[in-house]
Parts: sequence; structure tokens; C-alpha cells
Amino acid sequence: MVVFMAALIFSNRMRAPGWLARIGVISYSIYLLHCLALPLLAWLAGKVDWMLAAVVCLLITVVVSEMTYRFVEKPAIDFGRKLLARRTESTVPVTPHAR
Repeated sequence: MVVFMAALIFSNRMRAPGWLARIGVISYSIYLLHCLALPLLAWLAGKVDWMLAAVVCLLITVVVSEMTYRFVEKPAIDFGRKLLARRTESTVPVTPHAR
């Protein structure tokens, strides 16, 4: 919700701020990992102020998502692109036969 609202605020500008663009890049990792922060949030909320607990969980989620993107997702994407490029290079082009 915060990212969506920030996108609306900055939509009149030519470019989004760098931090917002980076959140967009790692958004899939955030989507996959945010559920891991929920038990931590529930545990922390009973110990400290709920707003502090939410901020800590958000920061942990973003940092872990950045690391997951950098060390897992991006190398996997690059590997897939190399495989696809190698596959398309090795295929023989099909030309129609003249009749």
C-alpha cells in the first residue's frame, strides 16, 4: 500500500525516485518473503510498541528481499537468459521451400 501511494504521489514526475524504483525491482522477493516477517511481527508486537515492531519487520523484509534478489533471483534470471540465448543460437533457421 505504501509503495502504491508513493507511486501515485510521484506519478506526475518524469522518473520515480531511486528507492521506489528499487522496491519495484525487488517486489517479487518482498511478495515471497513478507509472510516470514508476520510471526516476527506478532512476537515483537507484544514486547515493544506495535509501530516500532512494524518498522523493524518492514526493514528486515526489505533487506532480506534485496539479498534474495541479488544472490538468488538475479543470477537465476541471468542463467535463464543465457540458456535461452544459447538455445536460439543453436537452432537452424527454417526457410520455406520454393515450389
